[in-house]
Amino acid sequence: MKGQHVIEVQKVSADNKLSHEEYGYKYIKDAGEWNEQVYDGIKTAKHQLTDDGKWGEFYDGSLYSDLVQQVGEPSSLHEDENEITAIWTQNPTSRHVLWVNVKYDKQTGMIIKKNIEGWPMDP
Repeated sequence: MKGQHVIEVQKVSADNKLSHEEYGYKYIKDAGEWNEQVYDGIKTAKHQLTDDGKWGEFYDGSLYSDLVQQVGEPSSLHEDENEITAIWTQNPTSRHVLWVNVKYDKQTGMIIKKNIEGWPMDP
């Protein structure tokens, strides 16, 4: 069979074009009880500046304890002097690697930062 060529076709997923944040958001439901509405509903606290130019307490943010009631306990906690970072990861049956990170202030319990990342799990 003269002139025969083999062409290999690879399927490219639209997910390959997503940033880690977009990917994580798309598959957030694979991280326990998380969903887009819960993530979007988290209000990060503001940091008060005192009259003498020092940082005061956080205010006007969602409470970490309320979030745990909605989505359950995190997979891990990492603590430093003033803040705690809680991390939720993917369910054991997921085909995705997911990290939902929430940082909250120890004194007020208010959430001061949130982010999500995700990517495909290697086959």
